[in-house]
Amino acid sequence: MILNKILMHGFLQQKGITTELIDEIQKLLNLYMSVLHQIIDFKELYSYILYFKTMLSQIDVDNITDKQAKKYNEIINSILSDLINWKHEIFITKSAKDIHYLDNSIFSSILQMEMISGNYAQKDNEMESF
Repeated sequence: MILNKILMHGFLQQKGITTELIDEIQKLLNLYMSVLHQIIDFKELYSYILYFKTMLSQIDVDNITDKQAKKYNEIINSILSDLINWKHEIFITKSAKDIHYLDNSIFSSILQMEMISGNYAQKDNEMESF
């Protein structure tokens, strides 16, 4: 419900990324994870959300450029929107033909966050050193 409220009001676009907003999103993701953790079929989505939480905690809101902030906002909104749609189609309307239909979309968005943060390039460099 609070997640829907954040998206409906376009909170990320209006206020931008703040430490407080990240904390609120983290709390909401904890609620999703508490449910997903109990259902083995959602193990992969659980791990994506866990990694997304890690990525959120690594955002240095005081030292990102406006361009980065805009991209983070878009990606975070995309992931939160995907989670709302997923919850609605899996648990409320039960209309999804595949319970994993949004896994790839969420994973792709997380990879985009890695690229913005520079973690993706850093991981590539670490792999090359082996």
